[in-house]
Amino acid sequence: MNLQAVGLEPGQASSIKLILSVATKGFEALLIEMLLVAHHFRMEAEVMLSLNHFFARGLDGVVNRFVGRDAVYAGQMVREMESSVNLLEKLGVEPLMARAIVQRLQWSASLGLSGKFGGRAVYREVIQAREEIGLFKKP
Repeated sequence: MNLQAVGLEPGQASSIKLILSVATKGFEALLIEMLLVAHHFRMEAEVMLSLNHFFARGLDGVVNRFVGRDAVYAGQMVREMESSVNLLEKLGVEPLMARAIVQRLQWSASLGLSGKFGGRAVYREVIQAREEIGLFKKP
């Protein structure tokens, strides 16, 4: 077992586990929805190859791209995701994650950050901008 002390306060290690669960369990659920549709169209290999290319840039590159695009293009991405929801429904796949993505994109677009970054942003800038508009509760 590889143990490591995390932080000075009790509970910080379990907080990290719960925070990471948002991404790991969320990504798992997204992959399931994506692969069900890919399987229907017999395009699993092509979809997986494309996804591999995305992650070949490294995690920092992927996070910067995704979070940066969300801040700048969320409003435009809503329409694409609504089309994805419609496709999943037509195939009989319950679009639980796709609907949630539409809601998250609508929320992101409502923040009005799209003009702040000049078409490109890195995740730290986006998170900082969201903090500056008061999205986090003060302790």
